[in-house]
This record gives sequence, structure tokens and C-alpha cells, in this order.
Amino acid sequence: MQLEEIRQEELNYQSEVRDEMSRIETSLATVQHDYELLKIEHEQTIAANDQAAPIAKELQEMVGSLQKNIQQLKGEINRYKTRAYKAEEKLGKLLESEKEAKEGPAVSASSISPPPSHSQSNPAPSTNQRSNSTEEPVELQSLVITQ
Repeated sequence: MQLEEIRQEELNYQSEVRDEMSRIETSLATVQHDYELLKIEHEQTIAANDQAAPIAKELQEMVGSLQKNIQQLKGEINRYKTRAYKAEEKLGKLLESEKEAKEGPAVSASSISPPPSHSQSNPAPSTNQRSNSTEEPVELQSLVITQ
């Protein structure tokens, strides 16, 4: 009887070991499957990074190039603004000298006054009005240049 009990215990232990082995094998199969999935995902990530690295480098080079280009254009804009301001000043001086040249003879001619009735009923346009009409396009032109 003791021998029978020992054999029964041995069979029970063997059964438990087989069950444990079955669980471990199932667990191993699951881990191997997960490993294969992670390996595939890792390979895909590596491949994507290998493709993205040259693109990222090219983009960085393009950004650097564009930043340099922008700086050059800003410098060029400032040079053109300076030239426009100088041209505007020069034009203003020329218009001023033209205005003074026109007023010079007008002042000597204005020493002879017209009859009072003529000046009140229909005044002639003054040189200031004429110069204003010539200055308006200049101001508009200067606005176009500065914008």
C-alpha cells in the first residue's frame, strides 16, 4: 500500500509538472509572439528613421538657407528704404527750390497790386495752391515707396 501511495503521489506530481510545463509553454508562445511583433515594429521604426534622417537634414539646411536669404533681403530692404528717403529729401529740396524760383518773380510782380474788385470777386490761384497740387503726388509717391 505504501508503494501504491508513492506511485499515486508520483503520478500527481508528474501531472502537476505537465500542467506547469503546459502553462509555461503557453506563456513562452505568448512572449515569443509579442517579441516578434516588437521586433517587426522596431525594424519598421528603424527603417522610418533611416528615411527621415536625410529628409530632416535637408529641411534643416533649407531652413538655414532661407534664414540667410531673409537676412540678406532685410538688409537690401533697409538699403532701398534709405535710398528712397534720400530721394524723397532730394525731391523735396528740388520742389522747394522750384517753388522759390517761381515765387521770386511772382513777388516782384505782386508789388503791382491788382484793382480791389478783381482780387475779391475771382482770386487767381496762388503759388501755394499750385505747389500743393504738385506736392500731393510726391507725398503719395513717398507713401508708395515706404510701404
